[in-house]
Amino acid sequence: MHVIVVGGTGMLRDVSVYLTQKGCNVTVIARNQKRLNTLVEESGSVEGCIHPVQVDYRDDHLFIHQVEKAISTYGPIRMAVVWIHSTAPQAPYQLASLLNETTPSCDYFHVLGSSVADPSQQDGRRKKQFMQYPHIQYHEVILGFVVEKNGSRWLTNKEISQGVIRAIQSNQKQTVVGTVDPWSKKP
Repeated sequence: MHVIVVGGTGMLRDVSVYLTQKGCNVTVIARNQKRLNTLVEESGSVEGCIHPVQVDYRDDHLFIHQVEKAISTYGPIRMAVVWIHSTAPQAPYQLASLLNETTPSCDYFHVLGSSVADPSQQDGRRKKQFMQYPHIQYHEVILGFVVEKNGSRWLTNKEISQGVIRAIQSNQKQTVVGTVDPWSKKP
């Protein structure tokens, strides 16, 4: 199965490795070539295979072109794990549109920062926009925080990866990693 992980060398690194261990062909999109090289070197003996693609998703045309090349080389993408910063607000939708056109069915795990859970900022437009793609099964993975006895803290990369892996395994429409309640406890 061909999978794409956008942002798969940082906090989603362990997700990339997990998917290759499950035998997937994983196209990893990242901006940092050195991190891509390290990921490939360190995961060289697993079942699946990592196909590194160095591209900045803020360059819309180049980003989509590189994904098209990956699809042409490795086949339709059946799962996408996507962490894209708000500096490229259209990139998640452009990717979903391309996947909708090129695959009969794709699970799209959209990794989102805790701000989407802010009660004062509730906005249903994101989900509605993804609903226009009939071949995309949209899943939200919301990254929260951890409440401890002396306050709260942000999630570690390991906790984030573990939470995203749980979201993939459970296949639920929405998963919160950590907590977003009470919002007032946010770090």
